[in-house]
Amino acid sequence: MPTLEAKGITKVALAEALGIKRQSLYDILNAKRTITPDVAVRLGRAFGNAPQFWMNMQANHDLWEAERSPDVQRVGRIAA
Repeated sequence: MPTLEAKGITKVALAEALGIKRQSLYDILNAKRTITPDVAVRLGRAFGNAPQFWMNMQANHDLWEAERSPDVQRVGRIAA
């Protein structure tokens, strides 16, 4: 996936286009903040795709993180 810079878009310009604070965008890009439905709608409008695309991407990331959680790793299968 090309970076924002490779597409000629700065992070500052994207944050302004989305109508969100730069720090919020930086936090999303650094996985310190999740993509909310509001931001998903904004991203969908900005990039011409569905908000569901962005929500699915967030859900997939959340599941990926959860599967690697030490607490989850200790869970065993229940024998039937």
